[in-house]
Amino acid sequence: MNELKVIVSARQCGKTKKLVAWMEQDRNRILITFSEQEADRLRQRYPWLKDRVFSWFAMQGSIVNREAEYGIDNLDMILSRMTRLNIGAVSLTGQATICASQKRPVEWVGAIRFMVGNVKTKLKMRRKK
Repeated sequence: MNELKVIVSARQCGKTKKLVAWMEQDRNRILITFSEQEADRLRQRYPWLKDRVFSWFAMQGSIVNREAEYGIDNLDMILSRMTRLNIGAVSLTGQATICASQKRPVEWVGAIRFMVGNVKTKLKMRRKK
């Protein structure tokens, strides 16, 4: 399994462009978006990737390519739709590019922890209902 690369930044800071650049490095990479409208927008903007961009909704129930490596754009929005919860924190391990409010990205390898709330507890509570 490849090391997970995480891109964290404010809106309009180039996260999707970084994912497109990542996809261009390997023809076996697929991008999943939070909506069909966003998938359509990316297919129009990057026509050479049209067969490799899908919405999260379109991926549900479809046969997945186990050989492919998947990138997910706007994971926070997908998690919120999947769980119907207001996600306040996530924890990931991998190589991250942080851009937040800076002009130049800061490279950093290791675990990323944003401790705003306890997502696991919220998910457990939701399952019990």
